[in-house]
Amino acid sequence: MKLVDFFDVNRGSMHTAHKLQTGNMTRLERKKKKNIIILAIVIIFVALLLEATILKYVHDKSIYRTSKVLVDRVITVLNKNDENKNELIKALKEEYIVRAKSVAYIIDAKPQVEYNTEELQKIVYMIFPRQQIGECMRTRSGIITRII
Repeated sequence: MKLVDFFDVNRGSMHTAHKLQTGNMTRLERKKKKNIIILAIVIIFVALLLEATILKYVHDKSIYRTSKVLVDRVITVLNKNDENKNELIKALKEEYIVRAKSVAYIIDAKPQVEYNTEELQKIVYMIFPRQQIGECMRTRSGIITRII
């Protein structure tokens, strides 16, 4: 700021020239301006803080709903799997009882087969498909059972 070039003729003082050049801003006006700027910054900060809080709340609620839906789906799948497992176990029990009875009838019809390993393997391959054959053994009653 050059105060030397500007001189108020009516007043004749450099003080007046400086006052005119700075826009007649007094100490009180500067303080008001500073307070308004600080207030604006505080308002913006509070607004951003509120926005962040609201977004976090909405996000947490959305996560809760999504998690609840996924847990419900998992529970439904697990319940359905239990039902299917029980049905499968029931069907397999019936099927293996029929197969075991078939083997028992064959062994009852031909008692000499009970002690012949090759003949027992032929019977097992006839009754059980190759994928289902694990280790087979002969029990005391003469019924072939599958060991899983």
